[in-house]
Amino acid sequence: MRKKLNIIVAVVLTMLAVIGAPTNVFAMTDAGNSIMPYDYDYSGSSTEDFSIRVTATGVYNALVIVRGSVMLTYEWDEGYASTFRGGSGYAYVSAVPGNISQDGWTATINVARNTGSSIVFNVVVYKDGSAVGSAEISYHVDEYGQVS
Repeated sequence: MRKKLNIIVAVVLTMLAVIGAPTNVFAMTDAGNSIMPYDYDYSGSSTEDFSIRVTATGVYNALVIVRGSVMLTYEWDEGYASTFRGGSGYAYVSAVPGNISQDGWTATINVARNTGSSIVFNVVVYKDGSAVGSAEISYHVDEYGQVS
């Protein structure tokens, strides 16, 4: 009788441990013992407009306004994980202080780094073809596909 009671208690404790402590598995081995990548259930894309001030250190430390848009592609698994698959964009100088020449200003934007659920873009401002300032913009996608 005691042995049977110990087995029942062990089974109940095991069930409580499994139910009470769920885990998230992001990779697992296949039949050949190699790691299989995590498979996301959802994918999406969005376009995000931005406006940022960039200090043009090469031109009297002028604060110029750069505007543009980035296109983001990402994947997520509801409630578990998310990742950016890529991004691109365009940028332009929209405002320069009035006491500085308004001609010859351009801007570019490129992906600086992609660290899974965060992506960082580098915005570079040029005056007459020479880089005079830069800034970074970052975006995050959560495990529910929301970009911020």
